[in-house]
Amino acid sequence: MGLDGRYHATLLELPTFLPVSRIEDGTVHIAPYHPRPVWAVVPEVGVLWGISDRYSLELRTWRSEVLDTVALPVQARPIDAETARTLRATLVPKGAESRIVVDLPSHLPVIRRIIVGQRGRIFVLRGEGLVADTPADPSSPSGAGADAEVWDLFRRDRAYEGTIRFPAADRLTAVTSSHFVVVQSDVLGQTSVVAYRIPAEER
Repeated sequence: MGLDGRYHATLLELPTFLPVSRIEDGTVHIAPYHPRPVWAVVPEVGVLWGISDRYSLELRTWRSEVLDTVALPVQARPIDAETARTLRATLVPKGAESRIVVDLPSHLPVIRRIIVGQRGRIFVLRGEGLVADTPADPSSPSGAGADAEVWDLFRRDRAYEGTIRFPAADRLTAVTSSHFVVVQSDVLGQTSVVAYRIPAEER
């Protein structure tokens, strides 16, 4: 089986986004929290995509027809003056304030990444700006936090199931029919690829 070279469809036309970093007149501008596209392929269906500053993802078929929406009623944390000072102090090395400018949006992102498992389940990584729990899961943790990854889980039919939390050292990279695959780093900087078995009753 190979590619026949024939055009099929344009799935997405993304808007223009502020680059993560750029240089203007000798000054480095960084924009780590501005809106970015997030997307993942949904096997046998098409593409799920959205923008990181709003919790509304569009599912498109291979003909670029809108099939469904994956969304949650959440609030995004605004970047007030105190938060802006903290972020700039974290991102800019001391003494480099005149050479590095941090461009901040009005709100922090609510989505960071999307992963689609082999069985069609959808995993959405919460962003730094997610501050409200969802009505469907009132016990869910508020936001991703600095010490863990928190993923919202949706079934194949796009119904919301709840949340999954991974330790700070783990970064979820793939979901098979039976395992979570994570990249794990220890205190000595050793990196490993680790598989966690998914209980049979939860697959």
